[in-house]
Amino acid sequence: MYYSHTYNTLWHDTDPRGLLRPSAYLRYMQETGNRQCRAFGYDLDTMFRRDHMGFILARLRLRVIRPLHAYEDIEVRTWCPPSRGVTFLRCFSVLRGGETFAEAMSYWALVDADSRRF
Repeated sequence: MYYSHTYNTLWHDTDPRGLLRPSAYLRYMQETGNRQCRAFGYDLDTMFRRDHMGFILARLRLRVIRPLHAYEDIEVRTWCPPSRGVTFLRCFSVLRGGETFAEAMSYWALVDADSRRF
C-alpha cells in the first residue's frame, strides 16, 4: 500500500535548461514521506521534539526516467517495504499522467538525538 500526494512543480525547481533539478525530485519525495507520517498520526516534529529521535539518510538511489519541467502536475507515491533493525527502506515514484518519470530507493537509520546512537 502506498501513500500519494499531488504537486504542481515550480519554476524555481528547474535548471537553466528548464529541467527539474535532482534536488527538487528529492524534496517532493521527502515531503510526501513527511506527509505520510503525519497522516498516520506520528509526525516528524513529535518524533524529534518529544521522543528525541530522528532519521538519518544512509543511502539513496534516484533514477530520472524522463525529465519534468515547471508547472507540471505530478503525483508522488511512497511506500515502506518491511524493514529490520534500525535501517528502514522507503521507496518513491514520481508520475505525470499515470506514467512514471522518476523513482527512488532510500535507506534511513533511526537515531537517538540525545545519545546519537542507532
